Amino acid sequence: MTTAPPDARSATEALNRSARRIMRAERQGEWTQSVVDASLGFCGRAALFTIQGSRLRLELASFLPDGPVDAALEEAPAVAEAIASLGPVACAWSARELSSTIVGAFGTPGSGRAFLFPVASGGRAIGFLLADGEPDASGLELVCTIAGAAWELRRRSNELAPAAANGLIALAAPPPSLDAAAGDRHGRAKRFASVRIAELSLYQAAKVKAGREAGDLYDRFREEIDRERQVFRTEFMEKSASMADYLHEELVRTLAQGEARRMGENYPGAMVRT
Repeated sequence: MTTAPPDARSATEALNRSARRIMRAERQGEWTQSVVDASLGFCGRAALFTIQGSRLRLELASFLPDGPVDAALEEAPAVAEAIASLGPVACAWSARELSSTIVGAFGTPGSGRAFLFPVASGGRAIGFLLADGEPDASGLELVCTIAGAAWELRRRSNELAPAAANGLIALAAPPPSLDAAAGDRHGRAKRFASVRIAELSLYQAAKVKAGREAGDLYDRFREEIDRERQVFRTEFMEKSASMADYLHEELVRTLAQGEARRMGENYPGAMVRT
């Protein structure tokens, strides 16, 4: 058996520790701090923003800005590109690319370059990491993938908690058109699907990233996906005539970031009740 060189083992151990810390975050502040701390293993300086409608709000930065930062998305085309593509973007550290608000708050680093890494949950960007210097792009992408999966997992786990519990996000109740019993079944099915796929994204972030890029997620996770499909069919679809394949929806929405083609040509698609 071959073993990784010491430097590689150290980096892997550090990333594993960071992943556990991000995953265990109970509050948004803890999640934010753990994401920024993890990112510093792969870049010189980092700042984490969340997306609030059409606004970009700074949550935490490793280098202190001059006061709060709240910028308009329309004034930051590089950020808009990263959000739309859900992929990393490199740009000039300039008011034209990042907005005068962000550049004015942080100044301009020596490199003159900015690197943006979106944090996605449920197939859409909820925030982004801003880094400078000479970042390790692969490492930062993994941190952001883990951050998005942890956010989604916590969001789903908090579904039944009141908003006052101050979790990462409060969720909506089951659709009002369903009766109480059916609503409960659908709610449990949705939670099952979202938690299982969020866990898959979280614990195998590197493999997920590779599968998205290659467009063969199903082939890479065939064993896991087939196992969860069988459980979902037995526990939910065979027990409810109105049940939809929420597992398929979550696979496409979260694992494939909304692009079904990334599941690959061998993916069997949504299940139907027989």
